[in-house]
This record gives sequence, structure tokens and C-alpha cells, in this order.
Amino acid sequence: MNGKSKKLKLKGDIQPSRKMSFQPKDDKLLNQNIILSSVITKPGLNDEIEKTNQDSYLIKENIFEENFNIYGVFDGHGEDGHLISKYISNYTSNYYTNESNFIEGSSSLKKSKILLEKSEQIIRQSIKELDTKLETTKINFDIMHSGSTNVLLFLINDTLICSNIGDSQCYLFNCSNEDLWTFESLAKIHKPSDAEEKKRIIESGGEVHPYYDEFGMYEGPDRIYIKNKPYPGLSLSRSIGDLDGKNIGVISDPDIIIKKIDENSKFIVLGSDGLWDVIRPYDVSRIVRVYFKKGDVDGACKILLNKAVQAWKKNNEERDDITIIVIFLTNPNILVEEKKNNLLYKINGNDNENSRNNSSNQNPLVLRLD
Repeated sequence: MNGKSKKLKLKGDIQPSRKMSFQPKDDKLLNQNIILSSVITKPGLNDEIEKTNQDSYLIKENIFEENFNIYGVFDGHGEDGHLISKYISNYTSNYYTNESNFIEGSSSLKKSKILLEKSEQIIRQSIKELDTKLETTKINFDIMHSGSTNVLLFLINDTLICSNIGDSQCYLFNCSNEDLWTFESLAKIHKPSDAEEKKRIIESGGEVHPYYDEFGMYEGPDRIYIKNKPYPGLSLSRSIGDLDGKNIGVISDPDIIIKKIDENSKFIVLGSDGLWDVIRPYDVSRIVRVYFKKGDVDGACKILLNKAVQAWKKNNEERDDITIIVIFLTNPNILVEEKKNNLLYKINGNDNENSRNNSSNQNPLVLRLD
């Protein structure tokens, strides 16, 4: 070492950031803000050799020229995991950009409005049709022993709809006027160690236990097996594909969470478990907020990937595939102007406790991130 810090060189595939006009129903909440989004992905390592990246992603914005936007991460597994994750990404893109899936009575209704009113019905129908398509259409990849997660985020006006199957994750990060940063999960992950998931698997004739080696020693997380068999060994309890697990309780039913965003909602991070297994959401908040304040969404993606790669390298010779989508919900330039105005207001002696915006929204998880 020559005393100089060594920069980690990354070859991650990064998509240029997008800028998108965002006009929510209540213009007082997010007045003329600009949405920024970016994505980056990097293949994992097996025995220090770069492997095929089995992650895929989706970003579709201003669908039907409406405030209708979709972001998705699909983490494949099994021999053909990369093929099924890509298939799901393409299918999802085609499904939600096909007007015929949203026509109900009058075609003049906004498609985003239809999805808002019947989100669970439409999302579950899309997954059902995807399952049918995979099982009945002649395809050139394995779905018996291969599968994928499916985390989708719909951003429509001031509403977030998150649909999740598997163990990819999506977090919303908030900041109040008092600089109190909080985060909350928008995606319920599905692991066989979860009591309800485990109960369903066992009742369906499956077994749940960690992998055991030739010496009979258990290691790693809980996995799903056919009773008295060493397979399929799935570490997630819901997925798309994985037909050999369908008879033992592995399902593709999504959990759906709907949430309104407000002036405290700052950014969202979606990612495969290659990110979340090594970087806590607490640390994601600390890392990304620096780039959020600069309006550098590409930089936020790159630094998160950098940190995840370093964490994997420190703890393991192997590395999982990593895919990260970062969405800035608020224009940082507007935040800067608001802070300047508030400062001038206080200097002029006009600060009034009763006039301050009292942010008391109830969040499922509220942690002070000082």
C-alpha cells in the first residue's frame, strides 16, 4: 500500500437517470416536483468467477401518457433463472402497457384510475395469467426447477402500490421538517422460516429445515424440501416458476401494500437480496440521503452497489447478483429553496410554532436516523 485510498472499480450496468413531471391530485403536497429514477445491476461471483446475472428489472414511466409508472426487480434462481426473470420483466411490461387489460365499460376512463380502484384484482389477474402462460406455452427454458421473485412498485399520482412475491424488497424513506429520517418496508418478504409460510408448506406435505451436508450438519437458512428428499431446497416460500415446489406449498400469490405519499416522502429503493442481505435499510438511508440532497440519483445507485460489493467481499468469497432501483420522489432543488425561505422567515422574527407543518403521520416503522 502506498498510503492512497484505492477506489473500487465497478462494471455495473447503469441506466441513465430519468426526469419525469409529477402532478399529484393534491398539488399542495408535491408542487411541480420532478421524479428522478435510476437502475444499476451487477452479476455475482462463484469461486471468484463472475457468473451469469440472473436478475432482471423493469422501469416504465408515464404509461398511456398518464402519471402511471412501474418499477420492478426480478431475482431469478435455478439453472434458467436468468431466462425466467427476463421473461417476467417482458411479460409485465407488455401487460401493463396493453390498454385492453384496463378497458372497463368506457375506454375513456384513465387506465391509472382503473388500476387504483381495482389494484388487487388487476395485479392478481396478471400473475394468474403469467402462471398459465408459463405452464401452457412452449418455452425454451426450465420452469420446473427454476423460478424468480417479483417485486413491483406502481407509482400513480400520490399513491404507491407494492406487490411482492419472494424475498426481493422495497423501502420508502421519509424525512420530516425536523430532519427526522424514517423508513418503512412496502414489501412483505416470503421466507419458509415465517410461521404462516412454514405452516402452509408443512400442511402441503413439504419439509422446512436448513441444508445439511454429507456429515449431517445443518447450515444456512431454512429451505423447502419434498419430504425425505434433498430437493428442491428453495430458500423462499413464494415465487414465479418452481413447478416442483407447487405441490408442497410454494405459491405465487402476491402480498399487496397500498400507501399514500406526502411531502415527507423523499425516495424509494427497490433491490434484490444481493443488496438487502448485506446492507441494512438504516444504512441505505444514511448513504442515499447525501446523494438525494444533491439530486444525484445515478450517484446513489453507484454508491449503493459499491457498498454492497465491498460488504460481500469482506464477508464471503462469493457474491449474489445485485440489482438496485432508486427513485427520488422530491426535487431536491425545491427542498433547498424551502430551507432558505424558512431560514429567512426565522431571521425576520416571524417563526411561529403554530404555523409550522406538524408532521405526525403514523408509519409502520419509525426510527430516528441521526
